[in-house]
Amino acid sequence: QVHFRTHRNLRHRSIFYYKMRTFVLIALFAVCATAESSDAPIQKVIQLMQNMVAKAKTEKQDEQVAFSAYNQFCTDTTESKTKAIAAGAARIDQLSTDIAKYSSDINSDAKAIAGLNADVSKWEADAAAAKAQRKAENGEYEALNRDLSESVDALERAINTLKKQNYDRKQAEESLLQVKKSASVPASAKRVIAAFLATSSKKQDPDTAFLAAPEANAYEFQSSSVIDMLKGLLDKFDEERNTAQREEANALHAFNMVTQDLTDQVAAANEEIGEKTSEKASSEKDKAAAEGDHADTTSVHAEDSHYLKDLNALCQQKSDDFAARQSLRADEIEALNKAIEIMSSDAVSGSGSKHLNLAQTAMSFVQLRATGNGLQQKAANYLQRRPLSSTATRSACLRSRWPLTHSSP
Repeated sequence: QVHFRTHRNLRHRSIFYYKMRTFVLIALFAVCATAESSDAPIQKVIQLMQNMVAKAKTEKQDEQVAFSAYNQFCTDTTESKTKAIAAGAARIDQLSTDIAKYSSDINSDAKAIAGLNADVSKWEADAAAAKAQRKAENGEYEALNRDLSESVDALERAINTLKKQNYDRKQAEESLLQVKKSASVPASAKRVIAAFLATSSKKQDPDTAFLAAPEANAYEFQSSSVIDMLKGLLDKFDEERNTAQREEANALHAFNMVTQDLTDQVAAANEEIGEKTSEKASSEKDKAAAEGDHADTTSVHAEDSHYLKDLNALCQQKSDDFAARQSLRADEIEALNKAIEIMSSDAVSGSGSKHLNLAQTAMSFVQLRATGNGLQQKAANYLQRRPLSSTATRSACLRSRWPLTHSSP
């Protein structure tokens, strides 16, 4: 920017020096023209300068029209780019907010999925443990129920056999031995049965030999007493079996309730895991799209900002240049009008050449702009064609050609 201003100052200084040279030519031309005591050459110069004024005004107006269009372009483009930059900034902020939300949703879904997977693993482990426990409990029940059922069946057969007046002793002994072997029969009942079997059979049962104490052999068993005892055992075993069956049914129902609840929880969790997984995938897709839009919008926003900055600088430079040109053209028009005024005065027209105030002419034409190069050439050509009235004046007119040997800025 400093370099640009320095260049501009040097350019204006060169234009100033060029104006000085132009002034010298025009002033000497006026002297040469008046020395002939004729108005025709002066009128030609005045007409030439009037044409220059008209051309300068036209060029000044054309520059105003062109600059107006360019300035409108600057205004419209600046407005549209400013709006685009503001919209881009808002879009970037919105996309940043969306990306943050998508990231939060993804993390939330990931945590929820991890928690649900942990719950599913726990519930499946609980279900497996419940099944193992149920299997063990059912095994115990089956063993107990089988023993009680066998004992009840043996007792019923023994009671029915003993109730007969002439019962089959062998059949009765088999039934009582089966009852005696049951794990559910109390030890006291087993001793009674063993004693009864020992007295009711001549051949002692090896399994009951240790019970054949002298006291037991002396005890007189009555079949009715044994039947009563067996009936008591039957009622007891039957009740225990019914109780075991009810407990097994309740345990099975509780197990089914627990496993069904666990199954439902696992199914619901798996369904929610599927939903969360789908939501997470959707959020990841939306986040990727938002990040792409954010990058593109940020790039366009940066380009628009850079373009607007360059445009503002260029428009300002064009505006400054236009103002400088308009000022120069105004100065040119003013200088030409002043020169026309002087050339049209009585001091110059007619035979009053000796009254021409060269100092006044110098002060006027020192402001003539560098575009007067065409006028210099025409004036020089005119002086070369015209005969002059005196040797001194001719010498002065010839010396007026020296500016043409210098290059214009």
